Amino acid sequence: SEPSTANGWTLSSDITEERPHRMHADEHRAPTRTQGATASDACGETELEDGIRADELLLAQRLFNDYGKPPSDHPGATLISKGTALPRVWRYKPPEGRLDVYVSDIELPVRVESFLQMTCATTSRSDWDETAKDFKVLSSWGPSELQALHGERADFMYIYWLMSTPFPLATREYFIERKLSYLRPFTADGPRAYLKIDRMMEDSRPELQVPTAKRAVRVTDYSQYQLVWPGEADGTTVVRTVYVENPMITIPSWLQSWITDKALPKGLRAMSKAAVEFERKQGRGAKNGKKAN
Repeated sequence: SEPSTANGWTLSSDITEERPHRMHADEHRAPTRTQGATASDACGETELEDGIRADELLLAQRLFNDYGKPPSDHPGATLISKGTALPRVWRYKPPEGRLDVYVSDIELPVRVESFLQMTCATTSRSDWDETAKDFKVLSSWGPSELQALHGERADFMYIYWLMSTPFPLATREYFIERKLSYLRPFTADGPRAYLKIDRMMEDSRPELQVPTAKRAVRVTDYSQYQLVWPGEADGTTVVRTVYVENPMITIPSWLQSWITDKALPKGLRAMSKAAVEFERKQGRGAKNGKKAN
């Protein structure tokens, strides 16, 4: 089985290949749940949580433990945001990788459920994300414990995403495999966290055997691992994310880094504002006896 990494940043400390493992359709099997398992029990690609592999669980625990600090696997990462102010964003390029990796922290004054409903419900994506020209679920599978957050048949899904971008980037087309899972606490008295994994589908997936959208580029390298848990204050959410993406443009690497360095913190602040507005509308809808999306 192919090791699990993304352009040089590892999901576990002993893995060195470049691309993340992405399961084919015939590999999607009923998950086996190991009661009482923790990240310290992990080895290889054994499934410890419902559909979540051991290496992914190890990464989730590292994201939780590293919150507020540079990534422990790359402590020399450059802090590109201002001081300790939120959002905090670090950037590094692994020696064996060709793309920048970004790690970010953000705290939002909304409930965890509100944030996840906003970011995971594909039918309402365009309500808060003006860059989403198209965003839809192509199919889904696996457990269905979190349907209330995303509204789909199951918690694992294949997604099509067409995103408009500012110059000099072209419209971007993504075919994404998403997994959303609710993890056990990493410590005896710690909070439970949600792990959301987005990564490109396998090249052999039938969904990719179609022409690229007009005036768009199909992204070939993209992954985002996001851990979400309740903040210390009531009604707040903490998010730690590791993200890597091929910009799909032929410009110098320093210019690519400069563009993303400027855009990513701005995007995180915009997402925070959108989450506050989403929760406000959600609360208003509940008072009116309506379901808010």
